[in-house]
Amino acid sequence: MGTAHPKQKVIVRMNVPSERRSGFRWAPLLVLCLIAGLAYAIFHWETGMDGAIYPGVKIAGVDVGGRSMADARQALQPLTQQISNRKITVVASGHSWTVTPKQLGLRLNLDDRLREAYALGREDNLLDRYSTQAQMALQGHNISLAGNYDSNALRAFVEKVAIAVYKSAQPASVSLQNAQAQISTHAIGGEKLDQQATATLIAGSLLGTDSTVVNVPVVTITPAVSEAEAQREVAALQSILGAKLHLHVGNRQWLLSASSIAQEIALTTVIAPGGAATYQHSLDQTTLSRFVANLETQIDRPVRQATVTIHNARITVVPAQDGYHLDRYATQRLLAQAILAGGTQDLNLPGSAILATTPTTAAQVAARQAAELIRRPLALTYGSYSWLLGPTQLGSLLTFTPRQDPLSGPVLDVHVDTAKLARVIGPVTASVATKPVNAHFVVQGTRVLLSPSLSGQRVDYAALAPSIEGRGRIMSIPLPVQAYQPQLTTAKAEAMNIHDQIISHTTYFPGSSAARLANIHAAVQHLDGQLIAPGETFSFNQRIGDITTAGGYVEGINIIDNQDVPGIGGGVCQVAVTLFQAAVYAGFRIEERIPHANIVSYYNPVGMDATVYVAPGGPDVKFVNTSDRWVLVSFAEDLQNNRLTVRFFGTNPHFHVVVRGPDVKYQPNGDADAVFYRTVYDRKGNVLLDAAFRSHYVPVGAAH
Repeated sequence: MGTAHPKQKVIVRMNVPSERRSGFRWAPLLVLCLIAGLAYAIFHWETGMDGAIYPGVKIAGVDVGGRSMADARQALQPLTQQISNRKITVVASGHSWTVTPKQLGLRLNLDDRLREAYALGREDNLLDRYSTQAQMALQGHNISLAGNYDSNALRAFVEKVAIAVYKSAQPASVSLQNAQAQISTHAIGGEKLDQQATATLIAGSLLGTDSTVVNVPVVTITPAVSEAEAQREVAALQSILGAKLHLHVGNRQWLLSASSIAQEIALTTVIAPGGAATYQHSLDQTTLSRFVANLETQIDRPVRQATVTIHNARITVVPAQDGYHLDRYATQRLLAQAILAGGTQDLNLPGSAILATTPTTAAQVAARQAAELIRRPLALTYGSYSWLLGPTQLGSLLTFTPRQDPLSGPVLDVHVDTAKLARVIGPVTASVATKPVNAHFVVQGTRVLLSPSLSGQRVDYAALAPSIEGRGRIMSIPLPVQAYQPQLTTAKAEAMNIHDQIISHTTYFPGSSAARLANIHAAVQHLDGQLIAPGETFSFNQRIGDITTAGGYVEGINIIDNQDVPGIGGGVCQVAVTLFQAAVYAGFRIEERIPHANIVSYYNPVGMDATVYVAPGGPDVKFVNTSDRWVLVSFAEDLQNNRLTVRFFGTNPHFHVVVRGPDVKYQPNGDADAVFYRTVYDRKGNVLLDAAFRSHYVPVGAAH
């Protein structure tokens, strides 16, 4: 059904032939007395017709002359009922529908027609008035009936007819089955109603007194794909399906026949601007691509460069082999064009040869060189030590590297691989190598002593490899050894100027369990002797590393989410607290510090504790060496008396540190808040750092 529209008034008129009019023939001049008598008669006549329609007037053939407006309306009722209820039969495509003008909202404009009838003979001009009255009396006057209908009701009725009449066109369709093309559906034309013409014809038949039949036009719908087009496509497909493609690459060939082509063909319908459609056949490029990819695996051959292999002193020459690569995309385009062209064709598939750049002759020369190199054993000597390398060991050291010589062309160089050399002789020459020893600081009370560094030595494999390659008939080669320095040499350590004690700070932890003491000791072993560069941020979590049993830690009690939880490393926070408090009194900038959730008896004073948890994003203790010199971190532990001392050594920056507090306030619910303030001055009294450190604690096990 169509979309509803607002009611529209459309006027239709029923034309009834009017009776012929002719003017009165006026008599010659009457005597004055006759005029006076006539005037009196007319006056008397008009007075008598007051409120009535003058005689001689008809509406749609119904005489309403001499009647009042109400009587005239009553006289017209049978006619209007007859017009509104008459049957209109609509006929289309062998079917019929019946409708009445009343159902289409027809309304006759009786009031307008009655007013028009009453106005006749009552013109303002006296001469026109009497002329009209006389003319109606002699010849009569008929007024056509007019009305309006509901255009939405008419549209809905027409759409109802259109839906019943509509028959879609069936396009011809082509299918491929078992490598055969055929018409699977034949073309059939459709029908549709000419709705605009139908509405016009029905509207024109609304006014009348007798039943009527309206034959409305039906338009034929042409199928999108005609029978002739489908037949043309079947013929084209049959030609394609009969194709046989002989594919060639060198002396190899493959046959692509109709049985394998059929699955590649796809049919598409193309709609032209005018509405007609044609079939276009194309190839399914995805399927065709898979076919070509499979072809590629059969045709492609990787290039193989000539080389030499050695196993248990047995030398083998691997000959060169040229490769070949199929051009997949060019092959796919070529096959698509050939398939659509049909017929039997011979196709040379596009591709390219890949020539080996290292020929077999180069490998043969390298094999002779390698054979000469490993034929005799080789002794490596160092002082009183001697190690013998036999042909098998020597052969395992060799590697073959292709190179383009500007004079002789491609060659295969024979080299001793230094990495292989280190793996083969490293275990037997380990007694020669010594590790370097870093310079380190030794703390004795408040003094710092420097233990000098020691250089190490190692086999110089980079120098040994070319000696073996060029040994010729030499049976013995001295083992080259090189010295190397440790990461921290004595000179570097002296340049750090670590000689002053900057701060010494001690914390106490009476009542600690054996497990807690063991974990404090393990943490101290990881952190003792750490160096902090000028301006560097010290991170407790990064410096201490993983806390595992392999690092000497044992299971203790950890405070996690305000709960005492058994875990590896319980007690490590004692070391973090000691470092935090020392950094505070040393005047270093604190980057990160998080208090425990509740007050722990080991950490005093209350409000100066710090918690750590070695995990990504876990709480950490971080501080910055704000001096311009290196700082040494040194621990002294007295676990028997439950105390731990940390000392910072370096060049004293002469910071003046003032700490106020901590001040602790306890709340009625058991919570506690603590705060301490720290101000750091330089030697001239200028403020370098000024900060407040706040803590909030809840009772053990509290949920807030």
